[in-house]
Amino acid sequence: MLEAAEVLRLSNARNRQIAGLRLALVTSGKLVSGCLLTATIALTLLCGLPVLLVTLIVLPGILTGWLEKVSWVIAIVPFPLSIFVFGMGVVFIVRQALGRLEEGCAAVPPAAPGESASCHVCGAPLTMVGEAGVARCGFCQADNVVTARALDRARKRRDVIMENYARGIGALTLKVHSVSALGAVGWGVAVAVTAVGSCTAANVYDEHLATVTGPQGAKKLADVKPIVSIVVDAQSVYWCGAHQVYAVPLQGGERRLLTAEPGSMATDRSLVGDGSHLYWMTTTGEVRRVARTGGPLATIAKVEGVTGADLRMALDADSLYVTTRRSLVRVPKAGGPPTTLTETQRATQEVAIDDTHVYWFEERVAPGRPRFLQRISKTGGAVTTLYSQDSISSTVRPALDETSIYYVANYGNSINRQPKAGGNPTRIAASEETEIEHLALDGGWVYFATRYDSLGCSGTAYGAIRRVPKGGGKIEELTSGLKTPAALALDGTSVYWGDLFRETLMRMPKRP
Repeated sequence: MLEAAEVLRLSNARNRQIAGLRLALVTSGKLVSGCLLTATIALTLLCGLPVLLVTLIVLPGILTGWLEKVSWVIAIVPFPLSIFVFGMGVVFIVRQALGRLEEGCAAVPPAAPGESASCHVCGAPLTMVGEAGVARCGFCQADNVVTARALDRARKRRDVIMENYARGIGALTLKVHSVSALGAVGWGVAVAVTAVGSCTAANVYDEHLATVTGPQGAKKLADVKPIVSIVVDAQSVYWCGAHQVYAVPLQGGERRLLTAEPGSMATDRSLVGDGSHLYWMTTTGEVRRVARTGGPLATIAKVEGVTGADLRMALDADSLYVTTRRSLVRVPKAGGPPTTLTETQRATQEVAIDDTHVYWFEERVAPGRPRFLQRISKTGGAVTTLYSQDSISSTVRPALDETSIYYVANYGNSINRQPKAGGNPTRIAASEETEIEHLALDGGWVYFATRYDSLGCSGTAYGAIRRVPKGGGKIEELTSGLKTPAALALDGTSVYWGDLFRETLMRMPKRP
């Protein structure tokens, strides 16, 4: 059986090891706390100073109405604040934990003024104070923190425990919970500030765009809901939105609802028209039409295999040409069974026609998503691939003249002219700052619509209606101040488009 002295020695050795470990944690904790505080301040300054400098630089722009140029700056201003709040919360929690650990290493405070502190391991009096306010016990060799702050905190803790142990434990628990809750609330506030700040910046910009800027020289014909397809004749403008067809006089006025069958269209972009009727396809594959003056709906054919989300249509004097996700189909306008011109394993997209051929895009559903510009005779036969490139915008309808086909390429940033008979394409226009959405031809010009650049970091921040000579050359801007132009149509004197953001149908004169 071990002697009492041996038991005391072993106990003191173990307590000394624990004390050494605690002191090491205190030292490393102070280092970590300091590093966290330094990193938080540095990161906040690193993120905040550029934002502050950019904001000061562009402040004259904000005051002069260029808010859309710096909307992204406003959106990220809360970011440095969230970093600072979160970092300071972490530092606070670490320092609280460090304080509690330091209390565990603190010496027993003197019982009366003038007396020495005692070792927190064995209770022996301490007489020597080393570096950083640490005293080593001469009996058990344990290190004790003897700084005034540590002793004061230890005295208060022991007083609380002696006076009311239960109340002291409750207070300590409440304090830990409060610190945790404060950290959670601080982080939540930072996230909320960031979210609210970003949303507020976006809303401020939208209000600014809606009220301060707008297309110059354009006239509003009607207030509309989503508008994605336009047909124009000598008397009226017809459009499709929310699966219904409307008309309004060319000079504006009261709009008329031509169809009273909501939800019948497979896609709003399938609306086409001739001199007397408007045509579309339903979600069940029925090809329907209504007179331009209104009246009852008529079903002229039914096409199998229709997928509404990818349906596109084109129209000539005798037939409708429909892409049905995996095929190209011709439907007689007078009624009768549809004819499949070709089938494909690739997804079919936009379609256009001339006097003899049908042109359409196909898109391979695979990595890289290559797109193909295809051509086939209206009577059927072999399919010819005119061009293949993954940067083709297959959802923008191509435009045709007597010799060439015009389409959007370079991921929406340029217009190519391609010979109908095949050959290499020629780039005739580039719009690097914003994406091209729609094309239309008139005489020697290619008209196109661009949308708003949501980052506002390069070039114009607005969308616009522009035109470029068919052979390439200087791009002319007819009007700007657009955010989301929808559809584009021309007649002999005017350009028509829909504005999704303002929910309006617009018209402006062509230039000579």
